[in-house]
Amino acid sequence: MSKAVKYNATGVQSIVRLFAAATGLPATGITVAAITDLVAKYRRDFEAAVEISLTDGAIDADWTSGLFREVGNGYYSIDVPDAAFAMTAANIVTGIAGVSVWLQDTGNDYVCVGAYHPLQKVLEAVSFTTDGDLYATAADIYTVFGQANVYKWANIDSLASDHADYETDIQARITKALTVATVDINDKLRGGPYEVPFTDTSLTATINYACVLKAGVWLYEWRGADDFDYEKGRLVHRYSFLMDRADKLLEQVRRDARRLSSQTTTNTRKRNPGIGDMS
Repeated sequence: MSKAVKYNATGVQSIVRLFAAATGLPATGITVAAITDLVAKYRRDFEAAVEISLTDGAIDADWTSGLFREVGNGYYSIDVPDAAFAMTAANIVTGIAGVSVWLQDTGNDYVCVGAYHPLQKVLEAVSFTTDGDLYATAADIYTVFGQANVYKWANIDSLASDHADYETDIQARITKALTVATVDINDKLRGGPYEVPFTDTSLTATINYACVLKAGVWLYEWRGADDFDYEKGRLVHRYSFLMDRADKLLEQVRRDARRLSSQTTTNTRKRNPGIGDMS
């Protein structure tokens, strides 16, 4: 179950569902007092799980961190601690796209379907700047992902197309995605064989392509991804392989296995023959 929330959201409730392991039917009448084996946890992407201290509460009770309520038909709500959604710029750049919440029965009598909360508009209060030019444009992203798709993902507030802020908000969101992608590329290549940031005259097709893939996937993920791999602690969706492709390209560049054209190197060590640039 997925419910998008905003950056630094407070008072968030997660809905999870419990099934009886023996029958596979929805488990009803569950309380923290009666089922002492139940443990609630949340986990931000790529971070360790944190246990939530649960207490029983009425369905109409005000939000209280850790409050556990039965909704009906096996569904239960958990009042998630505000700390789960407190993010910084550093968290966002390293890939925290959302928060998972689930129940774990240490007695193995119940099976839980947890919740995942993609974070929306997380960068609104955070200023990102690059130390050079952006490595791609909105038009570049349209070429790979299609303008209709990009507009849908960038329309974070689901504004109508005739809304006064529709085009402005979308273009600002796209620029933010390109900025995050450019910063990430610079960080990954800093200290490697090439000087960063790249300039208008030194930018190659490989770097442009990596930026396009990263920015496009970023827009898609923050709009809401399809699934989450709890074992690997990462988003999994139809475009996950594109982010992997971009990272592999950058790793090849950093290891000097992919040779970029028209670049200034940062060192004078002997260069190994490598894969050519995509230009």
